[in-house]
Amino acid sequence: TGLTWMRRPLPDPLTLEAGTEVCRTATIEGKSGWRLPSQKEVQTTVDETRHAPAVDPAVFPDTPVGRFWTSSPVNKPNVTESVYWDSQDGAIEEAASTNAYFIRCVR
Repeated sequence: TGLTWMRRPLPDPLTLEAGTEVCRTATIEGKSGWRLPSQKEVQTTVDETRHAPAVDPAVFPDTPVGRFWTSSPVNKPNVTESVYWDSQDGAIEEAASTNAYFIRCVR
């Protein structure tokens, strides 16, 4: 995909706004220019042969089982939800942007 992923997610869940800001401003793994991945980008990391978490642990060590924010908004009128992916099974869902979920930045 040509993307560089954080191997380990940030340790504490954050709201979508806080996670977006952390990715945008932080120097992570010695590099800057990070952002939240889109829904399509996240789906490239899902390993359908794995469960809880549904990613390759050699590539993404210490991935907790839980929800991770994406940068993809929900395209419905008057909705303040965003798209997240669940590392338990790789499912894509929607939730209020004020919920605190895990963050894995990409660049």
